[in-house]
Amino acid sequence: MSNNASSKPTVLFVFTSAHRIANRPTGWSLPDAAKPFYALKSEYNIVAVSPQGGEPPLDPRTAKEFNDDECKKFINDPEALDVWQKTRRIRDVKVEDIHAICIVGGHGAMVDLAEDQELANLIYSLRKNDKVISAISHGPSGLLAVVKTGVDKNFLSNVRVTAITDQQEEQAGFQGLLPFSLERELQSAGAAYTAMDVSFDNGILTGMNSYCADQFASQLRMVLSKGQ
Repeated sequence: MSNNASSKPTVLFVFTSAHRIANRPTGWSLPDAAKPFYALKSEYNIVAVSPQGGEPPLDPRTAKEFNDDECKKFINDPEALDVWQKTRRIRDVKVEDIHAICIVGGHGAMVDLAEDQELANLIYSLRKNDKVISAISHGPSGLLAVVKTGVDKNFLSNVRVTAITDQQEEQAGFQGLLPFSLERELQSAGAAYTAMDVSFDNGILTGMNSYCADQFASQLRMVLSKGQ
């Protein structure tokens, strides 16, 4: 890490390590990482982690579906590749080094992030230190980890959050293939689920789906610039 990079506040991007869901290839969703990366990189040091470390699997479906300039650049840009192809393990992160966290969406997050103990501990500690927690699309699966692992059963109680809807999953052909309904699990965890494009409540910023990634990234930059 260069001196210039280390002088900036660090935003931690969390990627899934899961590469299959049911019988389909999966991983992280391209715009869910590309949009926040380019919105933040000039003012923040971006560091990436995943449960297994190393290169996280990019969902090939999203690479085909989302092909605007930033998405195409993200998978070829040496600066971006140096971040997401070389993720650290979640357990290697120190809370005091992190300014905010961004949990990248993609169906893979439902497979390994929803009950990841190390991620649950990290998110809980960051919120205790008034750091911004953000997640988009399937990324809020990571928020569920705090509840599911028993770190804080009330972590999401009455917190307004958005995430991909059951209807959107059905329209995308994933009905019956997913380990759980993210919409219903968030509600069961006590969250005030909303189908808004972007929601910010109690220090937690969420985006509904990958089509909202531009709006989510802009809102994240705004929230961070205002110190919440």
